[in-house]
Parts: sequence; C-alpha cells; structure tokens
Amino acid sequence: MSLTAGLIVFILIASVSASTLTEYLSPAKDCDGGVSERMMADGDCPHRLNIASWNLQVFGQSKANDNMKIATIANVIRDYDVVAIQEIKDAQMTAPYFLQDELEKHSEFGILLSNRTGASCQSTGVEQFAFYYNVETIKALDSGSSYPNNDCAFTREPFAARFQSMEFDSDFVLITAHLKPDDAILEMQSLPEVLEWARFQYPDEDDFIILGDLNADCNYASQSQLASLELRNGNYDWIIPDNASTNTAEASSCAYDRIIIPSGEVEEHIDGFKIDCEVSSVSDHCIISTKISAHEA
Repeated sequence: MSLTAGLIVFILIASVSASTLTEYLSPAKDCDGGVSERMMADGDCPHRLNIASWNLQVFGQSKANDNMKIATIANVIRDYDVVAIQEIKDAQMTAPYFLQDELEKHSEFGILLSNRTGASCQSTGVEQFAFYYNVETIKALDSGSSYPNNDCAFTREPFAARFQSMEFDSDFVLITAHLKPDDAILEMQSLPEVLEWARFQYPDEDDFIILGDLNADCNYASQSQLASLELRNGNYDWIIPDNASTNTAEASSCAYDRIIIPSGEVEEHIDGFKIDCEVSSVSDHCIISTKISAHEA
C-alpha cells in the first residue's frame, strides 16, 4: 500500500471513529431542536407531555386586570400541556378565571382550582393553587383535592389532581405545594406524608409528581439540611438540580422551585428539564418544566 493510500484509509477510519464518539458523548437533542439536560433513551422523538410549575408572585386582581401582564402570562402557559400555579392571592377568587379567559383566546384550557389554603390553621399565607391544562392533550380525571393538613404541618396545604394524556395511554397525579420559606425544611419533612395521602386517594395510580415552590435552597434549606430529608433517601429523583437557579434575579443562584419524582413508572420516562427565566416582567420566579415520554399506564 502506498503512503498516500494508507493516509486516506487512516483519515477515513479516524472520521468514522470521531463520528461514533460524538454520537455517544454529545448531549441528545430533544424534539424541539434544543439540547436536553439529560440523555434521551434513544434517538427517536416520542410523544411527550410538557409539565410545568410556576410561582406567579402575588397573582391577583392587579395582574389579572393588567392587559399586558395577563397576555404575557397566558403566552407562557400556552407552551405547556399542564402548568401548576402557586401564589394566587385574590380574595374575590376571580383572577384565576380571568387568566383562563385569556388563555382561551387562542386555545382551549381547563382549570382546576383549590380552595383558599391556610385558613384552617389561622395562617396569614392564604393562597390558592391552580392547574391549567390544554384540553387537546390533557384530560382532568377529577376536580383535585387539598391535603387535609389536620396537624397544620403546612402553612398552605398542598393540592393534588389526576390527569390523563389524550395522546397516549398514560395517567399521573400532580401534587403542587408552596412551602413557607422559614419552615421549608420542616414542611419538606412532611411531603412524604402528602405522597402517602395521595396514594390513598388514588390507589390504582403508580405515577406521582411533586412540583412547586419548595424554597428548597439558599437561606431556607442548606445542603446538609436537604441531605437529611427522607426525600433524599434515594427513592426520589430531584429533576431540578441543586445548582440550578429558579429565581429571575440575576444575582440569585437558588433552586427554590423543584420537581420531584417518587420511584415509579414515570421516573423512567422523564426527558430532562427546562428553566425559563425570561418572565421577570410578571414574576420573580422562573417557570420550571419537564417532559414525560409516551408509556403505558
């Protein structure tokens, strides 16, 4: 073999090897063209549900009646199949429906709304939770339930509801919470009890997702405190990592907002996460999300 021919063969082999190496080492691209934070299971693009959580920072009459802000909020929510909303503060309890009306100017969205939380424990943190869901892709299987909170373990009792995908045979329960900053660790210690309550409420369900503003970082929850939690015992997958920033303030690097997956079927079908902080005009919290790929319930 001549020197030239050998060099050509070497280059071809090197090119193939480099291509193969890139295929295994490069992050997988998701079906929206972006790069997933986690490797996809394969190169295919399965049907996926886009599930999000967002603290809307004192969402009440003021924001609901601000045409620009309500339109901005609706435009963000429309990008997702179902969104858990925290920090609805409206004594009239009409602001959530103003947002639903804004959403439905372009697509049909349903709403599940909790009662005003905290009243039973004489809390000053009275709020509501809401789930907004795109009815073309998601079906609500019930109207939702609030955690009984008989021992006042929470300033604002978590809210749970069961949903089903309209595109593939999969259902799941979402549990949303907004933990009191100064009691974040204490309230996180009680979240496994909320999960057990939800399992009792939905005995034939295997897939549960906890999501919301848990204030699970920085001054409210140190790494050592987090490590001591039952939620960190290896039976839960924290989708939003500790080094993330979910606050829109540029100087902040705190992962207050979290998505936690208890061990179960859905854990194997989570496709990465996304944190969108281009929402500072309407909230001090980023919107966090994850995607669930198609799987049989």
